Amino acid sequence: MRFPGPVSNSHWRPTRVSSSQSPTTALILRPGRSSLRCPLALLCLPTEPSLELRTSVPFGGSTPSGPTHDLEADQSDLLRGMGKTNWGGWPSPVLPIGKWSFPIGFTEEGYGSTIPVISASHVGRGRMLGYGHESWVDGAGVKETEFSLRAVEWVCGQNADVGLAYGAGYDDFEDELQGEGHTVHLSVTPADLSGIDCLLDEFWNGHDDTDNQNLVDFMLAGGGLIMGGHAWYWSYSNSDVSHNYPGNKIAKTTGLFVSHAWGYNSIDFRVAPHELTRPQAAIDAIRADRIDNQTLSVADATIADATLSSCTGVVALDFHDFWGPLRETVNTTGWTIIQYGTLWQNVGYNLGEDPVADTLLRVETALTQGLPANELPAHPSHAEFPGEVPANATRITRTMSIDGNQSGLPGNFGYSGARSHIRMTTGLYAAPGEVVTVSLPSGIVDSGTYVLVGAHSDSLWGKSQLHRHPQIVRWWYVDNTTMEVGNAFGGPIYIGIEAGSTLGNFDITISNAVKAPRYIHGETDIFQWQQQYRHDPAPWAEIGSGQFILTVPSYEIRDLDNPQDLMDWWDEALGMEHEIYGYTPWPRVERAVFDAQISVGWMHSGYPFMAHDLSVAGVVDVSYMSENGDWGMFHELGHNHQWMPSTLPGTTETGCNFASVYLMEELVNPPNLRPADPQRAYFEDGSNISNWSTWVALDTFLVIKEEWGWAPITEALAVYYTLPAAEVPSGGTEEFNAWVLHLSNTTGYNLAPYHAAWGFPLTQATYDALAHLPVWVDDPLRGDFYVYDAILRNLSATNVTSSTADVTWDVYDNGTNTTLTVYYGQTDMGNNSQLWSYSVSAGTPQVGPGSAGISFADDTTYYVRIMASNEEGEAWFGPISVTPN
Repeated sequence: MRFPGPVSNSHWRPTRVSSSQSPTTALILRPGRSSLRCPLALLCLPTEPSLELRTSVPFGGSTPSGPTHDLEADQSDLLRGMGKTNWGGWPSPVLPIGKWSFPIGFTEEGYGSTIPVISASHVGRGRMLGYGHESWVDGAGVKETEFSLRAVEWVCGQNADVGLAYGAGYDDFEDELQGEGHTVHLSVTPADLSGIDCLLDEFWNGHDDTDNQNLVDFMLAGGGLIMGGHAWYWSYSNSDVSHNYPGNKIAKTTGLFVSHAWGYNSIDFRVAPHELTRPQAAIDAIRADRIDNQTLSVADATIADATLSSCTGVVALDFHDFWGPLRETVNTTGWTIIQYGTLWQNVGYNLGEDPVADTLLRVETALTQGLPANELPAHPSHAEFPGEVPANATRITRTMSIDGNQSGLPGNFGYSGARSHIRMTTGLYAAPGEVVTVSLPSGIVDSGTYVLVGAHSDSLWGKSQLHRHPQIVRWWYVDNTTMEVGNAFGGPIYIGIEAGSTLGNFDITISNAVKAPRYIHGETDIFQWQQQYRHDPAPWAEIGSGQFILTVPSYEIRDLDNPQDLMDWWDEALGMEHEIYGYTPWPRVERAVFDAQISVGWMHSGYPFMAHDLSVAGVVDVSYMSENGDWGMFHELGHNHQWMPSTLPGTTETGCNFASVYLMEELVNPPNLRPADPQRAYFEDGSNISNWSTWVALDTFLVIKEEWGWAPITEALAVYYTLPAAEVPSGGTEEFNAWVLHLSNTTGYNLAPYHAAWGFPLTQATYDALAHLPVWVDDPLRGDFYVYDAILRNLSATNVTSSTADVTWDVYDNGTNTTLTVYYGQTDMGNNSQLWSYSVSAGTPQVGPGSAGISFADDTTYYVRIMASNEEGEAWFGPISVTPN
């Protein structure tokens, strides 16, 4: 296979490296930690140099005296004549963060943005190209393989000696490579790269430090490397993609960084990458805009921000070549202060209004999320939210016991954050930017436990206007018995226990923290609460019990005299929530955190469930709650109780309202509650199940509730908790049918006709399985909203004589406004009333036995059918045959 056009620099050939060669060694100045001096702890410059030994070549890519490369020409060489391609697998981004790195192919990321999934780089004298999926290295279809071969020529040169890595699975590429004039070497390892010009390998590999150094030395001296691999699957069971993902262990040198995001498979190579899709170019442009007054257009700034937004949340701060200019820029421009505002106020920070500022805001987030505790500043925006610690607040040391036995919730509680780390309150607060020391037992180290500083864990990057900084909590993994933790914004201190842990009770000691107001129901002395605890200085407080914990601004509870009455009420509310869904005992203490702004909605479910701070005043006022309740609070707690197999299609926002209705009726009982009111428009539109959701669906359940109470619904929900795996319904049809079966069995009535009226797609197997139960014939849909067909069973003839017989039947369902007519004759005329010889009116059916007499004109066999008719049409039963006796 040959390309549409030759690679323009095809005369270039990598310098083959013998095993005895080694690159030159250079001394590079790096700041020593002990000599850091910097304003705002953003860009730390050394007062005394310290030395870092780094391997390099005299003209290494990042040194001022190094060569320049025409990256646009490189892109052109690789893209010329290429078209649309569609690769297999789901790739990860390959971020070209190095000075001489550049993107080649883009695709749509899983969450909507565009990401580079094929990138390349100059590395010393050598070259590297990276694919976001390992299967792409040796191509796929015709067009994809054409590109892969071109990539080999760009990296390796023409007629090259190409090594295929041992165990990488690329041996099937041998024929194509040989067809292009290359010599192929199989089963090559980094331990011996002699005799080859380049190596084809995987990012997700098993290389050790020596292997990686060999690869780096190989490229610096002129060798080529092509790697492929995704990191999104790796990230499910691993952490710190910057340092632990195998392919990124050489990324500081290669400039190609594999992110843990994911994307789709289509790449259009006809679209030449914009210059600012190269991160280093975007960084230079951002810096020039803010420091050198070289203003970017909004369009260019938007591209630069999009480019860097893929990097700043994943590239670790010790990638100095990437972060240095960005930190310098933020150090020059200063921190972003975002004005606090409530949900309804048009104040704060508008994302997208100034893309350069957005980039710098992302840099600030990376710093506050990534700097070690002893380098964290007090971000000045903390004064807006979450609030200031009083200047005279005493720092204390406290030892406390933590319950490390935390099961969490089963994963099928899908809206609850079921497997989230359980937050164990300490009652202490970290002041913004201050180092807090936490001491823990050795058995807790590397147990999956975290120290969490901050309560407001919603990320706000998806909002258009910000009323606080987008990320203001900090998770610290417990990897040592003594840890330094902190938060640039400050926040409550928690111990985060992994769901499913059985660590037992253990003691921890926290030093240099501030006391926070805390009430523990049944434990806190009310006199001490009133005289001392509610006045503790931290800006956030917790009011909690063994059922529920509220995280609220301290100013909202400074005058709270009766927390015991409040938590008695909330305990009752939570107990009723658990009761209505039939899952008891509930294995987790639920949490609500109130915030200036949350990621979505007025409130949202999860652990903790989040709400706007506008709700706090009512929620901590027991008189208000007793009189008015809070539908939204009950609703979100209801979401946390929704079990996925019993959550029917269309009912995500319905099943949660079981709790809202139940608590409003039974706990609050305000005067304006309405009974179920089936929505006529739904039935007039033909009971289209695709439109069955939220309020329409809620009425379906409330009609049942008003007939039998909540008990049958609760019992039906409880059935699902212990279903064998083989009986768990899958897919809409199975889910609808399973619910009708379980609910019918708990009421003792066949509810198939009722649910069919709502449009449920019921199967014959469901009707058959419920045939032993009586039909619910008194449901309020009949007549006003839906016309039911009658159902007759056991049609037969008795008392047969030579001239008469009695036709008998059982009325299983009398239908709506139904009239029965018995048709008979010497020939079966089917379901056509006009063709029958004789007929007898049997009147209006009632549930139970029915009969009608017929007479014979001769002694031949007669055939009988019964027609049940109403305004919607006819239903026929039979035939039976009767021979005069």
